[in-house]
Amino acid sequence: MTDRELTRVLSEKTPAVPRENVACVLTPDISRNAARLKKRRRDRLQTVFCIAAALIFTALSVAFFLIVRTAESPEFMVRRALFLPLAGMALTLILSPLLAWYSEKET
Repeated sequence: MTDRELTRVLSEKTPAVPRENVACVLTPDISRNAARLKKRRRDRLQTVFCIAAALIFTALSVAFFLIVRTAESPEFMVRRALFLPLAGMALTLILSPLLAWYSEKET
């Protein structure tokens, strides 16, 4: 090969690599990372809801204890307080389809 042919061969531009190949290689990693981020977001949201529920339960327990302790007739207050968990359960059963729809819509 002469110097002239070598210069010509080296000066020729190589065709650009199609970007589709790069997308095929990177797509699984991108999808995997997106799924991880979505799961972390759901886990953080669930943790916040659990902490909020625990704080509300604690506040209600302390308030109930203080009310029963200072009430003149605690029997009436205790009887009333027993209906609150039942009302909470009924509300949960009524709202469960809405909660399931919301969680399905988010995923």
